[in-house]
Amino acid sequence: MEPLFLSLLHKLLELCRRCARQSLRYLLYLCAALSRRRRTTGHSPTVVGKKPQGGKPLLPKAADSYDDSAHIEAQAESCALISKEHAPVIIACSSVPRTPPMARTHQQHARLDSGSMPMSPTSTLRDSPGAISDVGHDGPSCYPMNMYQEGPENIDSPWVFEPLETFRIYEEKVVPSWSFHVHPEGQPYFFNDCRRFYYLTELDLYNSEVLAEMDRFMDEIERKAENFNDLPTHVEVVLEVEDGSWSYYMMDLDRRCIFWLDRFDAWPIIPPHFAFEKKDHIRHLLDFEFWQHIEHFPNHRPYVKGVLEDLMGILTQGHIDVMTSIESTGAHNSSEFESYMGTMKHIRSLIKVGGSSCYVNAVTARMMCNFMVERYFNFYGFDGARLSLHQSVRGNATKRRSWLIKMLSPVLFYAPETHLYGLERLWLDRVIKKRHWLSFQAKLERDWEGFVLYSTVLLNANVAFLSIPSVLSDNNGPLWVSPAAIASQVSIIASLGSIIVGLLLVRQLRISAKESVDDAVGFLERRIHPQLGLETMSILYSLPYALLMWGMVTFLASVAIVCFFNVDGTASIFTRALYGCVWMFIVVLILWTVLTGWETTNKVNWRSLVPPFMRRKKRTDDGTDAGSDEDGENVDAQSVRSSRTRMTASTATLRTWRPRMHKFVEVSKRRLTGKWSDKTSQSSFELPSLERQ
Repeated sequence: MEPLFLSLLHKLLELCRRCARQSLRYLLYLCAALSRRRRTTGHSPTVVGKKPQGGKPLLPKAADSYDDSAHIEAQAESCALISKEHAPVIIACSSVPRTPPMARTHQQHARLDSGSMPMSPTSTLRDSPGAISDVGHDGPSCYPMNMYQEGPENIDSPWVFEPLETFRIYEEKVVPSWSFHVHPEGQPYFFNDCRRFYYLTELDLYNSEVLAEMDRFMDEIERKAENFNDLPTHVEVVLEVEDGSWSYYMMDLDRRCIFWLDRFDAWPIIPPHFAFEKKDHIRHLLDFEFWQHIEHFPNHRPYVKGVLEDLMGILTQGHIDVMTSIESTGAHNSSEFESYMGTMKHIRSLIKVGGSSCYVNAVTARMMCNFMVERYFNFYGFDGARLSLHQSVRGNATKRRSWLIKMLSPVLFYAPETHLYGLERLWLDRVIKKRHWLSFQAKLERDWEGFVLYSTVLLNANVAFLSIPSVLSDNNGPLWVSPAAIASQVSIIASLGSIIVGLLLVRQLRISAKESVDDAVGFLERRIHPQLGLETMSILYSLPYALLMWGMVTFLASVAIVCFFNVDGTASIFTRALYGCVWMFIVVLILWTVLTGWETTNKVNWRSLVPPFMRRKKRTDDGTDAGSDEDGENVDAQSVRSSRTRMTASTATLRTWRPRMHKFVEVSKRRLTGKWSDKTSQSSFELPSLERQ
């Protein structure tokens, strides 16, 4: 019975759906017909290219003899002709002249990454002649489209095209002595090669006043260049006129160097908070300016020779460095390097088939710009070059902590120290790398979300704990609150604080510090304190963890009160002894874990806490002292660091050659020996040598 009822209900719903769909189709058709009838002023539709059965084309009637019924009949007849005979026709219907659609601005265009570009209601494609609307599924429905009428009312419109006038849009305007180019990203610029130097500008030279100003500017440049005898010949000059002032720079294409004919203060182009001692260090910034010049003006020049080979070498070395070292100075991760190398291979194939040089120059120049900036920040080619991610080019001086963080760190379970250490390593020399910032950001968000989850669980545990009658009860009388209930309520407050602060920090980090490096640098610069530096930020970041730990401590205190104190006669001597054994075991494990973390953080052994006079000394077989336990621990640490084949070793240790050097000893002081010498962690055998007579 039930399947039959469901089948009937399904058929009834299907019938209702079909009726509603058909009714909606007829309703839309009726609304369209009524709207066209209201818009019609005095002309009947015309079918161009098709004759009716009488042999005469349908001609528009006079405006004073217009008839609505005749208009509808003629429209229906024209649509019937199209549906019966499949000859190509163009349907045109007169309408009231209206203003053309406004040109869309840059903000109204769809984004490139949006995946779709919806057509505007005023799009010219929607109102173009011959557009056919296919409504429904039973057959084609023909609706006349609106067109501009030739008449005195449309003469003043700026969008009226004469016959064949649209072809002129694609014709480039000619500016004497200048050639027009368009950057692959869309920026137009002009190039002049008819003078002593090559000139480039992004100004609109179609304006006669701007063109005259540019001619005077070029005359002044060449007049001033006559005062110099050793100027290079292959030079490009970029000109800019803004607010009545002239600006320029000159680029020697052979030396790949930027220069000027006047005194120039390079301080504006030096990145802030990263100065240097000598002018020689600015060479990488000059290289950056050259490649940025090539990136901005790539069309009029051939391929830059040798740049593909240099890029492939840089990418290959960086890829291997990132894969084999956890402290690599590379700015990209392994997948990004692989993607870049694949792009370089496509560019090489594009050059072989003779592709346009503008795209190749723009892509290669942008990548070289990035690498030149990296070389500048890493002191590439200079004394003190950065070879490890956490190596400072200013020297790894110990930074003093303020009294604020010294006082708050023990209270906050030393979490601010951990965050401050991580922030200082991340923003070393005020330089931040994208891949390290993304990993740091993801780690922070993951930790805070975990703390919020743990605090929620702790909050539920406290609520359940307070429901115990021996902790909090009224017993149909005045409310009785035990000391355990007070500690549990403090734990609830700490848990709520951890949840609220954690959620706020996650939201702030996601909104303010996005994936861009500039956003990350701005985020850190806005939060750095003038005197305390990153200490205030590290204290703020440690609050979710610290509040969670205080919630755990107070919750443990409430449980301990219930266990050891005689609250309403709940604990006996035997149970207290049992609780004491369990608590002692758990406390020892917790202290062991804390001590292990302290050893890892400070890179020391717990034996260093023992006074020297209490340390036992080991003795060898011959009775000599082998050293204390502390020396043995240092040996172990050095032996671990000497394992250079491990992937987790420091990059600076792997790259530097200084640990392999041996102090020079004169030949006259050398001894003839052949025994093994165990010194520190390296066992070396001194080869026999003759002593100088």
